[in-house]
Amino acid sequence: MKNFDVIILCGGKGERLRPLTINTPKPLTKIKNKPFLFYLIQFFLRKKFNNIIIACGYKSNLFKIFLKKYFKNKKNIIFLDSGDVDVLKRIKDSKNFINNNFFVCYGDAFATINLKKYSNFFKSCKNDASTMVGSFYRLQFGTLKISKRNNTVLKFMEKPKIKEPINIGYFIFHKNIFDLMNNFKSWLKFLNHIINKKKLKFFNFNGLHLTFNNLGELQVAKSKIKEIENFLKS
Repeated sequence: MKNFDVIILCGGKGERLRPLTINTPKPLTKIKNKPFLFYLIQFFLRKKFNNIIIACGYKSNLFKIFLKKYFKNKKNIIFLDSGDVDVLKRIKDSKNFINNNFFVCYGDAFATINLKKYSNFFKSCKNDASTMVGSFYRLQFGTLKISKRNNTVLKFMEKPKIKEPINIGYFIFHKNIFDLMNNFKSWLKFLNHIINKKKLKFFNFNGLHLTFNNLGELQVAKSKIKEIENFLKS
């Protein structure tokens, strides 16, 4: 993976995870005595990415402290503070540090992706298409089908798999994508544009995916962290 850079997005406020994120950015939430972001950075270091850009905003000073503590001598880890801005602005601010095609990942999500297969998929896509990873997600709870007329339960489905895949992230873009990005101020508008132009390809992933948007999901992440540690050792 030496021919790729990576931008890890760490600027959000994590409002759905409050009160934990009042004082701590979500990627720095402790799981097994280490910030979640630690495991994600280790993943990219082990794969020998050229540059790892930590794109911050909310409480960015805490990311400086984190990097100094855990990755003090890693010169290929770059701290970038864009302030309270849209995701796309963080990515565009990373341009000066990008030398290769690059990943864009969320700082609060980890997936046990086979990066060799995924990068080969990216290379196989024609017309400079970008790629993203998605998964056909199984809900953690059972769902009910209810009669609208009298609220009678008609059917119970135990933890069904949703029909449409969820967005895991792990986008890959060609390094020349910044010329196009400059025409947009919103990440969602940019993504919708390349979707409308049929320039975004889907890579299906069925392995372990961890993220946490509320206290319940955080407990699930904590229960699965051993699998992440084993994956990092493999």
